[in-house]
Amino acid sequence: MKNTFKVYLSRKDEVEKSLVKLAKKATKYNIPLSWEWGAVTEERVQVLVPTPYQTPNGGMATMLYPVHKYWVQAQELTVDMQPIHQSGWSILAHIERLDGSDQRLVTLITATETDPLWRVWDMRCDHCGTHRARKAVYICKHDDGRVVSVGSTCLKEYTGIDPASVFSWALVKDVIGTDEEGEGIDWRGMYHPRYDVREVLAYAIQEVGKYGYIKASEPHSTKDRVETDFSCEEEVKPENLTRAEAIVAWVKAQDDFSDYMANCKAICQCESVEAKRFGYLCYLPVAYDKAMERERQKMQSCSEYLGEVGKRLDVAVKEMHIVTSWESVYGTTFVYKIVDTCGNILTWKTSVMVPDEVKTLKGTVKAHSEYRGVRQTELTRCKVT
Repeated sequence: MKNTFKVYLSRKDEVEKSLVKLAKKATKYNIPLSWEWGAVTEERVQVLVPTPYQTPNGGMATMLYPVHKYWVQAQELTVDMQPIHQSGWSILAHIERLDGSDQRLVTLITATETDPLWRVWDMRCDHCGTHRARKAVYICKHDDGRVVSVGSTCLKEYTGIDPASVFSWALVKDVIGTDEEGEGIDWRGMYHPRYDVREVLAYAIQEVGKYGYIKASEPHSTKDRVETDFSCEEEVKPENLTRAEAIVAWVKAQDDFSDYMANCKAICQCESVEAKRFGYLCYLPVAYDKAMERERQKMQSCSEYLGEVGKRLDVAVKEMHIVTSWESVYGTTFVYKIVDTCGNILTWKTSVMVPDEVKTLKGTVKAHSEYRGVRQTELTRCKVT
């Protein structure tokens, strides 16, 4: 009999070793056991993560807390072993009396949930009709809907199913871990999360728009902020998802053979990515903007110096965005890049966070400088008008 399960890819080696041990046990009962690994798939699931918390008495406990939907990788596993469905009968569960008590230990075999009555079962055998203090019975169900309780010694005679194979299947399911439908992974347990590539980019776009790009080695980095957005289930703006799609398409079309772009291209070929790869994606909005800026510079006239150093200047703003920011003892410093309606480039370093839509501003010309061959006018003491 073949059953197919799904196993966390990160648990493959662990499950493989457990199956090897289980196969040795099955051999003692002359039960053939073999398995085959299949395709790797990605599942987008809502999971519950064990989260520690402090109890009222000052101790620590853990609760399962629902988090953002993640991508997780799984691999199909097909196990072939002696059947637990034969002659129209299948084994729902095994009920065992705990030594020295009236408590019942229930092990599900093919059933997906425990019947509360099994916890107080009278341990009867409906096959031989005897009612005695048995240590264990099996709950069996026929294809026609009949449900009976059968003792261990009667199981093979009544259903043709060997009790040893029942225990072997129970051990297989225990090794693999199953969901509520018995089909493999219990998605609510521990897992190695993967994150949607486009969502990571969309969060990065939002954070870069607010604070500029901050390296992963710096405090409050863009990478850290994106991870926080996921853990707090921050809302993703639709326009940023649309822009993320454009960035992914742009990356896939690149012929740049730098290590960074080659790695980004490999990541963007996938639907999901691990958190340790966030650094690549978090810088992509900046790389994309720079590429688009280079294209714009080819099409527009060269930037010219504006105004006189020390004099006030009125600027008609076409574009304005944060290039970077950093923390200091004086607070957060932002660096804005401004493009006026004639295509001239200006910069402004300030502790002020400016509204999104700026049409005009007035500032004092601090200096005229060049950056990568482009003339730019540095402003100070600006006022948005």
